[in-house]
Amino acid sequence: NKLPNDSFSVENAIMLRRSNRWPLMIDPQGQANKWVKKMEEHNSLKVVKQNQGNFIRTLENAIQFGNPVLLENVPEQLDPILEPVLLKQVVMAGGVATIRLGDATVEYDKKFRLYITTKLRNPHYPPELCVKVNLLNFMATAEGLQDQMLGRVVAMEQQELELQRQQLIIEDAENQRQLKEIEDKILVLLKNAQGNILDDEVLIDTLADSKKTSNIIQDKVKIAEQTQVRIAKVRQGYVPVAFQSSQLFFCIADLAGVDPMYQFSLDAYVDLFNKSIDNSRVGSLDVPVNKRCEDINTEHTLSVYRYTCRGLFESHKLLFSLQLCIRIMEAQGNINQEEFTFFSIGAGMIDRVLQRKNPAEEWLPAIAWDNVTEIDKLAGFQGIVSAFEQMHRDWKLWYMSGKPEVENMPGDWSIKSS
Repeated sequence: NKLPNDSFSVENAIMLRRSNRWPLMIDPQGQANKWVKKMEEHNSLKVVKQNQGNFIRTLENAIQFGNPVLLENVPEQLDPILEPVLLKQVVMAGGVATIRLGDATVEYDKKFRLYITTKLRNPHYPPELCVKVNLLNFMATAEGLQDQMLGRVVAMEQQELELQRQQLIIEDAENQRQLKEIEDKILVLLKNAQGNILDDEVLIDTLADSKKTSNIIQDKVKIAEQTQVRIAKVRQGYVPVAFQSSQLFFCIADLAGVDPMYQFSLDAYVDLFNKSIDNSRVGSLDVPVNKRCEDINTEHTLSVYRYTCRGLFESHKLLFSLQLCIRIMEAQGNINQEEFTFFSIGAGMIDRVLQRKNPAEEWLPAIAWDNVTEIDKLAGFQGIVSAFEQMHRDWKLWYMSGKPEVENMPGDWSIKSS
């Protein structure tokens, strides 16, 4: 039903189905919305918003006739009229289940289901609401988005293969269901058998038929498993594309921390990803998978940069390009995390009692000396404090230079940095 198959999303789905409370799903990327609509499309799902004029009437009809309701895009406050529904305050009146909704009393059909979603990334719901609903976080995870992107790139590059994989998933679920039904049927017959079970012809015939059916299904399962292994091997070749594309999405999603105005849709990003795959097809179609992955990643990274920069202030474009570069280098394992953390936030808490004295207080600020003493603790930078103490005049010339990034560092530190 289009639910991402990472463990985080699967656990959310299990809690949604097993909980006694109606779910309130934090869903900024719309993944839970799509899943619920697909899952309930055959049950006459009613999709409403709190600010619609027919909201209450739609809810009343759904409760009365047992239709599922998806209440989407809710703010941080829910309409008080929903409280009896959230608390499931069902009352039996004259042998009929009823519920009070505002000023009206409505018959309550036990098939009724309520799903609530919000697009807010970090909503602050009051405690009195949290105890009435099953609060679930359906925000996209790196693992889940990577799997989705892998499915999309394989569907566009190896369409028949992806269709076969999806069909195998459906067939496998059906086979498992049939095996479970056979087992349950046998257990029921054995439980209800009277006298000597060897004399029960119906039971013996049923067991024989069940055995034949079970063997056929198990053979199908074995064939499907072998096919899935082959498909997984081909899909594995496209993992670098899926991995980088998922990283790039979270890179642009993080821009909301720079300015709340920067909000990017997952659907729009997926469309951009599909276009990047199409635009990267140049020349011969018979290209090795690893080269194809490089072409797609190159085209998609450039497309993401151009697409995103159209919506950024000029002052934030350089920050975004740095963030993009860092995210890609991190994904490729080309960044030392300790060094990058130090580069990002500098020295932390300093124990000045044990700190060595600043040898150049007249030109080197105290905060700069703090950074020097702390970076001395990182691998590859040991001894820089001693170098400052011994050659602080040379360090001053480098420090005062108009372009220190292109000047040689004092002593042999230029060799080390290179």
